[in-house]
Amino acid sequence: MKKLLLFFIFIFTINAFSQKEANFWYFGQNAGLDFSTSPPTALTDGQINTDEGCSSFSSPSGELLFYSDGISVYTKEHRLMTYSNGTSANNLKGNPSSTQSGMIIPKPGSTTIYYLFTVGTDYVGNANNPNPGFNFYTIDMSKNRGLGEITRGPTDLAINPDTNINMSNNWSEKVAAVKGADCNVYWVVSFAVDTFYSYKVTDAGVDINNIITSKVNFTASDKRGYLQVSPNGKKIAFADYNASGNSITGSLVLFDFDNATGKVDQFSSETLITRFSGESPYGVSFSPQSNKLYASSYNGSFSVFQFDLESSNIAASKKTIANRNGFRGSLQLAPDGKIYASIPDSFFLDVIENPDEDADKIIYTENAIHLNGRLTAQGLPPFISSLLLPIEILDADTNISINNTDAQFCIGQDKTIISEDIAGTGATYSWTFNDGINPPTDITPTTNPGSLVLTNIQPSNAGEYTLKIELTDDCGVVTQYNGTFNVEVFETAAANKPNDIYFCDTDRNGFNKFDFQADLNSEILGGLDPTIFDVLYFNTLDDANTGNNPLPNPYSNPTAFSSETIYVRVQNTNAIDACFAITDFILAVTDYPSPTQPEPYRICDNTESSSDTDGIINTFLLNTRDAEILGSLNSAQYNISYHTTQIGAENNDITTIVDKDSNYSVTNSKTLYIRVENKDNIGCYDANTSLELIVDALPNTNLEVDLLQCDDDLDRVSTINLTEAEISISINYQNETFKYFATEADAISGSPEVADKLRYPVNQTGEAWVRIISDQNCYRISKINLSVEASADVAYYKEFPAVCDDFLQKDGTDGALNDDTDGITNFDFSVANTEILAFFPPALQPDLEVSYYETTADRTAVINAIADISNYRNINYPSNITRQTIYFKITNKNNNNCSGIGELYLKTNLVPTAATAPDLELCDDVLDGDTANGIVQYFDLESQTTAILNGQNAADFTVTYHDSETDANAGINELISPFENTVRDSQPIYVRVTNNTTGCFTDHTSFNVIVNPVPIANFVNDLEVCDDNSDGSARNGFSQSIDLESQTAGILGTQDPNIHIVTYHRSLADAQSGNLPLVSPYTNNTIDRETIYVRILNTNSMCVNGISNFDVIVNPEPTFEQPTNLAYCDDELDGDDANGIVQNIDLDSKITEILGASQSPNDFWVTFHKSQADATSGNDPVVSPYQNT
Repeated sequence: MKKLLLFFIFIFTINAFSQKEANFWYFGQNAGLDFSTSPPTALTDGQINTDEGCSSFSSPSGELLFYSDGISVYTKEHRLMTYSNGTSANNLKGNPSSTQSGMIIPKPGSTTIYYLFTVGTDYVGNANNPNPGFNFYTIDMSKNRGLGEITRGPTDLAINPDTNINMSNNWSEKVAAVKGADCNVYWVVSFAVDTFYSYKVTDAGVDINNIITSKVNFTASDKRGYLQVSPNGKKIAFADYNASGNSITGSLVLFDFDNATGKVDQFSSETLITRFSGESPYGVSFSPQSNKLYASSYNGSFSVFQFDLESSNIAASKKTIANRNGFRGSLQLAPDGKIYASIPDSFFLDVIENPDEDADKIIYTENAIHLNGRLTAQGLPPFISSLLLPIEILDADTNISINNTDAQFCIGQDKTIISEDIAGTGATYSWTFNDGINPPTDITPTTNPGSLVLTNIQPSNAGEYTLKIELTDDCGVVTQYNGTFNVEVFETAAANKPNDIYFCDTDRNGFNKFDFQADLNSEILGGLDPTIFDVLYFNTLDDANTGNNPLPNPYSNPTAFSSETIYVRVQNTNAIDACFAITDFILAVTDYPSPTQPEPYRICDNTESSSDTDGIINTFLLNTRDAEILGSLNSAQYNISYHTTQIGAENNDITTIVDKDSNYSVTNSKTLYIRVENKDNIGCYDANTSLELIVDALPNTNLEVDLLQCDDDLDRVSTINLTEAEISISINYQNETFKYFATEADAISGSPEVADKLRYPVNQTGEAWVRIISDQNCYRISKINLSVEASADVAYYKEFPAVCDDFLQKDGTDGALNDDTDGITNFDFSVANTEILAFFPPALQPDLEVSYYETTADRTAVINAIADISNYRNINYPSNITRQTIYFKITNKNNNNCSGIGELYLKTNLVPTAATAPDLELCDDVLDGDTANGIVQYFDLESQTTAILNGQNAADFTVTYHDSETDANAGINELISPFENTVRDSQPIYVRVTNNTTGCFTDHTSFNVIVNPVPIANFVNDLEVCDDNSDGSARNGFSQSIDLESQTAGILGTQDPNIHIVTYHRSLADAQSGNLPLVSPYTNNTIDRETIYVRILNTNSMCVNGISNFDVIVNPEPTFEQPTNLAYCDDELDGDDANGIVQNIDLDSKITEILGASQSPNDFWVTFHKSQADATSGNDPVVSPYQNT
């Protein structure tokens, strides 16, 4: 699918009529443009320097004729035109300070006569005289060798034909022109006070006797501002500027115009910008299609507004197109279909690139056209509006204009280009193609030349296409239309249809974010280059086709658990509106079933299988668990199936499915696996839930037991705790529930229960019935025979040795909440049983049972007994502050109502506290012969003790150090200082702090012993320098410019210079201590050779290496002896023994003499040169044997 959003401009003419008559513009400060090129070419040969008004005109073939600022007229040779009497045409009645100082109209039926209408002003600066009024001049281009001359004028047009009053002093600075509805007619329109004046121009000339006046219901407040008629001749726009200083009170008014009569409809005025709105409109311009109006306004800055003339409320359609710093400026539609904007004193013009578009699609280019060093002013030249009336070249497929645009097509596409139907006869068409490389080629079709057909478009079809049409219009005028558009060719888009997405929403909120770009782009592109092609996603096909409203990425579905069609657009990024393809896929978000884990499905064993102890039940009905499993899930949306295997549930294996609507038999227990799946997306399922089917056994009980009570007041009337019978009724009593009833019938029915099972009244004897219920609510019924007997107390008091608080969680588990300061620990007071029973005769002791309680209330009610006194944890009663009392009861097993009571006491000792100690850091040393093994022999572990105790009295505690947590906890393998680490570089040390009195300890603190490496001092070559003359001698063995730092990089090697400091010293002691660092440039102390010692400091670890050194060697400057001259006799080796040239001069023979006796030729290089400069620099040595020149 392809689209083109483009337009083009064609112009028709009267006589040899074409848009090229507006090709040349001269304006501003000697600025100009030539529209025969695209973009237009800046001209610098213009002679006018005008604040505002200007006009120019070209021939039908686009050649400049003349131009004017309203006062002076210049020929195409940029010289002043003359009147017929030979005087210079520099005193016309227009004015450069008039908004529109001139308008040029060709005489219909003539190729040589032109009329220049001039507009004066009384708003002038110091350079001009006020000259308000409206005049015209006749120019004959056949005169003066085709340069033209003014043959008539001025003719005063400022006469009101209705009153015969001269209106010059009231005349505005406005003039506009448009082609009339009749053949060979133009209308020239101007304005004064409240009246439009229209002048008809025909082949008879300017009709000054039948001036058309149109008085309107609007009175201008200012003479300044542009007047413009729409290209189609139906509207006229009026800018009433009115701005002075801080007073900005202009307005913009739109009228209807009749190009058949020249009348302005007096009742048609529509104010688009009202006075006192803070705007002063100045420039106006219609779009080529006459569907948009643009106005430039001064409001303290330069603004451009667009009005939509097709809107039902034109004023309300106002949109700001541009807002820039600058004074008032004009707007003018050009032959290329663009509107140009002039902001004063700029080296550029701005451009509205596509004025027929709506405001949100307008491209406003600031500083679009450079004027080649010339400056703008306020005005641009006005033209006959209909010169700029477009005729379209169309894309036949879309019927969209492609004129003056870069039409974008795709490789392989077929395209037919046509021109709009044009009224006239004898039309000839000529198509030309220019690829920018080869000469333009005539590509006019031999048949149907009005249509250009491009088939199987390829990159070679890219270039400029030009159409020229020549015909005779309905007025009998030979007319030429010229138009151009460019073709750009791009790679074709393709969109592979991706798989539909059915997303199972596991968080069940109904929404998900989808990263289409990451997940689908590659599949959709199918090999297309992602740097060339974009992939966009849309909710509607219309949006996909237009490219509007692409979905964000990541994309969230709009409604919970929705299903929608996502449309995909693949577009060439270089031609997004031309080369694109559409596909789609379904995106559905389905609810992930989150079933509730059901409780086990339990049935108590019964006699349906003839036995209530065989564990067989045949009546499990699975569908009775569906509602529990679904929970809040919609049963209409999900299917539930039960499977005998987990894999069967995951794969929905029908061979593993159990019929949930029929009875199912289970012996003892069976696990079934549940599959819950979404009916809309069977891939959206859960198979992680299971159902346990259990046949619960009935309790194993004694059907009748006795319960005896000791009565301490001997009246044998007492209350009995029925629960004390439980131990006799069932050996599993601790895991069962007991409900008590007064009669067997009540026990069978389950109601009513006794009011108080802990205080059941009995007078000597009685009975009670009990329902024994398993943890799965299966029950049997037993009888309790009650008897009240006498009882006695037993006293026992003991405080057990205190126990250290332990480092565990409150419940005794090891976890994140471990705490050894909560007063809670485990106690073993099991010895109390033996000691308490020792109060009774040995024969009686086997019948007695001692139970222990945390409160007297629990002991009285015989509830919440301490389960394990050998491992009792005082969770509810921390005893680190005060001791805890344990209450016990002695019960006769044969008569559980006879008991005695007593107390014992427990206490928790506090553990020490150990503060966190910092790591202990040392630098590696050479004591073990290796400075890089990460081992140090003298860590003082005890130096950490004070920090660890943190103010606690050291005499009360013992601090030991260990190399493992196990040793610290056990208190073994204590480390002794000085300590040598056994793990290189860094080793953890574990601390144990023990209370010397209680033996309680803490072992939760540790620190690291860290061995920082010593910097590496790489040995470098000796530093050799030449002796210099800074001290007056270049041979005394001393140099004052020794750069010690030049050795730094070599010494550091690959070590980071940002964390190492290298210093240089005269002695090893200074290097090791860091004293007296040397500074460069350095002067040696020892003649010729001196040893320099190097120190490297790591600023992070503060470790130092000070053992490297190198020598500084000062080499003396060579000396030389003044050699004797070297004389040779001329010879004939060159064929001439009298030319003074010798070819075999042995320069090297002088080396020994030059070096003298003290310097060996083996130690020096001696070179010879033709100049002192070369000898000094060492450049261009000559070679021996040498030939003199």
